[in-house]
Amino acid sequence: MRLFQLVNKFFVSLGWFVQYSLLGYAQKVTFIVQTSQLLSTQEKIFIAGNFNQWSPNNEAYQLTRQANGTYRIVLSLKGNQVIEYKFTRGNWASVETDKAGRDIPNRTLTLRSQPETTLFITIENWKDMTAQTPTPSTAANNVYVLDTDFRMPQLKRNRRIWIMLPLDYHLTDKRYPVIYMHDGQNLFDNRTAFAGEWQVDENLNALQAQGGWGAIVVGIDNGGSERINEYSVYMNSLGGGDGDEYAEFIVKTLKPHIDKYYRTLADRANTVTWGSSMGGLIAFYLGLHYQEVFQNVGVFSPSFWFSQRYFTFAQKFKKKYPLKIYFLGGEQEGSNMTKNITHMVEILKKVGVQDHEIKTVFRSDGQHSEWFWAREFSEAYRWLLAHIEEQKHLYPLTDMEKVRQNQHQFKAFLSNNTGYLHLLLPPQSFQENIQIEITGNGQNFSRSYTMPQVANVSHLPTGKYQLYVKTDKGQYFSQEIIIQKSPKTENK
Repeated sequence: MRLFQLVNKFFVSLGWFVQYSLLGYAQKVTFIVQTSQLLSTQEKIFIAGNFNQWSPNNEAYQLTRQANGTYRIVLSLKGNQVIEYKFTRGNWASVETDKAGRDIPNRTLTLRSQPETTLFITIENWKDMTAQTPTPSTAANNVYVLDTDFRMPQLKRNRRIWIMLPLDYHLTDKRYPVIYMHDGQNLFDNRTAFAGEWQVDENLNALQAQGGWGAIVVGIDNGGSERINEYSVYMNSLGGGDGDEYAEFIVKTLKPHIDKYYRTLADRANTVTWGSSMGGLIAFYLGLHYQEVFQNVGVFSPSFWFSQRYFTFAQKFKKKYPLKIYFLGGEQEGSNMTKNITHMVEILKKVGVQDHEIKTVFRSDGQHSEWFWAREFSEAYRWLLAHIEEQKHLYPLTDMEKVRQNQHQFKAFLSNNTGYLHLLLPPQSFQENIQIEITGNGQNFSRSYTMPQVANVSHLPTGKYQLYVKTDKGQYFSQEIIIQKSPKTENK
């Protein structure tokens, strides 16, 4: 009998080991939440995280109010991974904060090989329950909103579209590669970002200031509640199914518009699609499905877990053109992230994608977060568009260098009282025709003058702007100007 008990105990232990350690079966996690703020009985609390695509109001992740005033939910989550999460009251405007109402980092939990875990959590405050100081814009002056309601005929809805122009766009006749990026809210501006921005503008401006060619970036806002639907061709219990229509919108509606109105290098070698998470998933699909349009694909932390059909899709891929695909994954994003990327790379190589056409980067500290993608952006950009840098020798003296060489001869003086901008240029420029352009704060003002002249900018609202000046003899000047009006003047 004693021997039987020992043998039985051994096999029970072995079963737990196999189930949780080797197979990574689900672990039951209980969240018990209390709030410092008194909530009405009608209030709902949801948990959002990297396990449900950060949906702030998914009813399957709604906590249940208990008789003692706490809230409770039990989730079945796969073990041996790191989850990140936050609590909301149904949208990101009512996300949890610290006691002072400031944003807090994502909560994290490392799931080990154990059957159950219980967490007791206190929520100090909510974003919509504290007086908020407006978040300052962090977008650079060369970032604009192209349209707040750009029509998406394939999806029968509208969307905000951003565009970032290179620093020398208004000073040259150069053409530029174009990067089409998803989750536009998170690319340039902390004011609109969900959890920090990619700093695409800071990264690209720094690279161009160091002599880089520059690129146009087109950012497409995600559709909020439609994000999962639009970012996946295939469906699961969370949604999906509109990915083909979204992809067609970019290729057949948005790209032709950008190529028509901006100085683009429209060929596939200079066209990029790029995204992260679900955005990385749709970028990957775009790059393969429309390989005649996109040669370059940035795939950061892709959600390949969403459907196994993406692996089948890759297995059926028929390569017709050269490709460059940059995969990025973090080892803190859960074990499946690096495994899924590795598996996808293996499939792509089997169907004919060459080793030199794929770059795979795994970072030990990488998390499913904008700070990680921002940090890694420049390196990926340099690899994806390395060929454009080889063309720099065609311009022995770049236009940005012309600006720097001539800058000491130029000065602009703004009278905030009169609204006139006075330009001081070298004497030889006094009788020349000049073009000026002022950009910033969603404004774009351009005029042609014969010097000497002053420019009336009284119609521009308070804010920081960039002034560009070009003479007909090829001199270039640039200066930042600040328009400051009194409230009385501003409201006229």
